[in-house]
Amino acid sequence: GVAPTSAALLGGLMGAMQLPGRVLLMNGTLAGSPGILLALSLALHAAGLGLVAFGATTPIVAAGTMALALGNGLVTLVRPHLVQTPFSIESGGTLNGRIARHQLLARAGGPILVAWIASTLTYSLVLALFAVTFVIAAVIALGALRESRAQPAEGQAA
Repeated sequence: GVAPTSAALLGGLMGAMQLPGRVLLMNGTLAGSPGILLALSLALHAAGLGLVAFGATTPIVAAGTMALALGNGLVTLVRPHLVQTPFSIESGGTLNGRIARHQLLARAGGPILVAWIASTLTYSLVLALFAVTFVIAAVIALGALRESRAQPAEGQAA
């Protein structure tokens, strides 16, 4: 339900709209556990995809695009913390690079996969499926975070 020119404009602004998420994280407004920030990012992705998939007006789709971009801005800064916390700063760079490589390959292949799936389903249904996937990932991330807090660190007594 959005004009192609509006959709193109919103898509083009995704990069710029990631900036608020990064600013909020860097200035301490969203300070907290990296796991909680990851779950927040995934929830923003889910909300954004849901609004884009089912938004009937340009303002609703714009709000969804902004939520998705805010989530992207958060995850780019949270990922290194999630790697460095359990594995150390020394090995964090290598592991973060490996994760980034797979993430970038997924971003490159994602549009092809979406187009292929959407040839059978509708784009709205594909985006809704991705939104559900992000909600499930957020729940799993929070569960894993709770489990890791409950277990003593290596070398420490229980």
